[in-house]
Amino acid sequence: MKRLKEIRLSRGLTQFRLGILSKMNQPTICMIERGHLIPTEEHIFKLSKALRVTPEELQTKVLKNNVCKRKKIPKI
Repeated sequence: MKRLKEIRLSRGLTQFRLGILSKMNQPTICMIERGHLIPTEEHIFKLSKALRVTPEELQTKVLKNNVCKRKKIPKI
């Protein structure tokens, strides 16, 4: 969940500090950020409350980060 990491960093929070604020442990936050764990509704609620955003804002993908970058293929 790239959006979680983006919002967390914009607030100047570490995963550990966000864990304290959201009453979740740091490894869980790390796994959610990396996409290794699909967050439950409870996770989303706790994280959005700690980050002071709506659950929708937390789940919204940022278009600029999802733009496909084409590599220039050299001509032969």
